[in-house]
Amino acid sequence: MDNDKKTLPKQNIILDSNIIQYSADKNASIVFVPYLSELLQRGFGLAISDVTIYELLKGASTKNETEMLRTLNIFQRYHLTDNVLIASAQLETIYKIEGIEAKQVESGDKFIGATAILTGSLVLTANSRDFPSPYFQELERKPLVYTEKRNRSKCILVSILSPDITMINLRFSERPKQ
Repeated sequence: MDNDKKTLPKQNIILDSNIIQYSADKNASIVFVPYLSELLQRGFGLAISDVTIYELLKGASTKNETEMLRTLNIFQRYHLTDNVLIASAQLETIYKIEGIEAKQVESGDKFIGATAILTGSLVLTANSRDFPSPYFQELERKPLVYTEKRNRSKCILVSILSPDITMINLRFSERPKQ
């Protein structure tokens, strides 16, 4: 066996934009970066969606933009293809069937969710409400505790979510025909 060949990850985890924000934060990075390293050691790959680049760079100073681009370049990247845009719209349609209003879940989270569905990836987020049940199922929840300014302790619950393809397909087949 050739030792120079990289082994493929068992599954990619798409990082929600909030995970990158916490990982870049001076205080939160103390617990977020080791957790991401742990996921890599467990054999997962880490990826981002193109929408994350937009979400993290809007309003950034030139210094912050340069630093953020350097950080984002270390992750595998999933592009916003036509298929992702179509799947995002379809996801919004089935959310509506469930009674979830379009404004409850931002478009960026729908793009990330659709990308996870199309690529067989998982999602890591600090806001699981953006990936609603029954369409996304929690596989792992981990509290990450760090010290903020003024020595205040803060706990962020992060979740690894898996798209429930069976439920998504079922609800998708129930869409109105006309």
